[in-house]
Amino acid sequence: MKNLEKLDLSSNRFSDNLPQCLSNLSKLRVLDLTNNMLSGNFPSFIVNLTSLEYISLHENDIEGTFLLRTLANHSKLEVLHLLSRSSMLQVETENPQWHPTFRLKSLILQRCNLNMKSGRTIPTFLLFQNNLKYVDLSHNNMVGTFPSWLMQNNYGLKVFILRNNSLVVNSFEGNIPSSIGEMRQLMSLDLSNNRFIGEIAEQLITNCTYLQYLRLSNNFLQGQIIPKSLTQTWLEYLYLNNNNFSGKVEEAVGNITSLTVMDISNNSISGQIPSSIGRCSFLKVLLMAENQLEGQIPSGLFNLQYLEILDLSHNKLSRSGPNLNLTSLRFLHLQNNGLSSSITYMFSMTSKLEVLDLRDNKFSGHIPTWISKFSKLAVLLLGGNNFRGHIPIKLCEIKTYSMLDLSHNKFNGSIPSCIANLPFQVPEYVDYHPRFEIFPSRGPLYDAVTFEDIYSNAIMKLNEDFLQTIGNPNICGPLLRSYMGNTPPSPVLQSDEGESKEGAIDVMAFYWSFAGAYVSILLGLAVVLCINVHWRLTWFRLVDRLLLYINVQQHMAWFCLVDRCIP
Repeated sequence: MKNLEKLDLSSNRFSDNLPQCLSNLSKLRVLDLTNNMLSGNFPSFIVNLTSLEYISLHENDIEGTFLLRTLANHSKLEVLHLLSRSSMLQVETENPQWHPTFRLKSLILQRCNLNMKSGRTIPTFLLFQNNLKYVDLSHNNMVGTFPSWLMQNNYGLKVFILRNNSLVVNSFEGNIPSSIGEMRQLMSLDLSNNRFIGEIAEQLITNCTYLQYLRLSNNFLQGQIIPKSLTQTWLEYLYLNNNNFSGKVEEAVGNITSLTVMDISNNSISGQIPSSIGRCSFLKVLLMAENQLEGQIPSGLFNLQYLEILDLSHNKLSRSGPNLNLTSLRFLHLQNNGLSSSITYMFSMTSKLEVLDLRDNKFSGHIPTWISKFSKLAVLLLGGNNFRGHIPIKLCEIKTYSMLDLSHNKFNGSIPSCIANLPFQVPEYVDYHPRFEIFPSRGPLYDAVTFEDIYSNAIMKLNEDFLQTIGNPNICGPLLRSYMGNTPPSPVLQSDEGESKEGAIDVMAFYWSFAGAYVSILLGLAVVLCINVHWRLTWFRLVDRLLLYINVQQHMAWFCLVDRCIP
């Protein structure tokens, strides 16, 4: 078959060396041997097939040493894929020096012990390749500096993978090069956790029209966060959090209509939230916490039907729109703003809500009874506001609580007895400051949420069945609920040989005297606290902080960030 142009033998079980007569296929353009069981050396017949444009020996068991210069005369070669399941393959590109005649578009040399005999360096033949779109040199333990020249020579590069090497890449500094804006087909860019400074080059967003994923988190970037001249893009995931951006969010953000996740939290952004953000109809996660945003929450934001996570906490917002009509919302955080008005007419949401944090604002009025419709509500934090009236019994209809905070308000009356019977679960959340790892291939990991200030100032808190009220001086009812179950057994003292009975009697006397003193101090403290209201509130706050510390220590091992937990 001398005129054969394509030979696809992929996904079989070939294990022996292929016949040398294949070298007679002089017109062969495509050779696909992917996912077989080929062992031994790199097939030598390929050297004679200079018409090849596509070579793939991905996922085989090839061993020995392969000199890439043997393909130097394959001038038509555009695709070279080589990955060995064996750890015995060594690919050498540097010794001796050579110059390729081909211009590759896709190169995979993965798990190839690349240049192990010549210092594990980045292949220098790549200097002559400027048509690359896909490069994977991962799992080769290469050393040296990061090959920034490879990106500068290949403006069409879409995928660049250097995973599991030892390249010096951990401390990028200076400005983000504007030349990246010339990579017009770039789809994903992650430069997070470095030391970049300066402003984002406008070309990066305006020219890279295919860009879908942009992550510049945890740098020292500053200036305008969204270019005024921004037109419609394909951007879906935008992470600019933990930088030094200032100014205001421009109305041009509404032109990113495909936006799914936007995190600009922990910057110095001021001004009002642009109403145009309501045009980002596919938005699921919006994080704008810890900035200096002010004014009203625009009503257009409340019509985002797919929005699941909204965090506007720790800003200077003073007013809210007339109605939060967010039918998909699961997490809402408005903590530490200056928001006022009654929440009775503020919310119009489905029962999907899991976390509602309105702490440290100026909300007033009564807690509406319809809040019991949030049947999945796990965290309800209303502390530090001006709520008044009775605590509604309807709160007891929610059986999914992990945390309930009604502290530092103006409630009166008695604590509903049903609250003592609520089946509080061991909390998996600590003060809502979300930390998300969201990947286009896997989607948002909404469960990767941590809270930092567990139980802070809570009116109801769970710590091995303790129940306490804080910061509502006009409320009355039981402060503590006694332990249920058996009394723990008294410790048994075992004396060594020679220890006298008098020693044991002294120990028992110590226990009795200690118990008597303990009871006396408690009674005296109770009398003092009943006389002085100020001292009573101070004591409650002290106990609250002590329990806070104990709970944080107990649950510290639960603080998980996506794929890992921190101690």
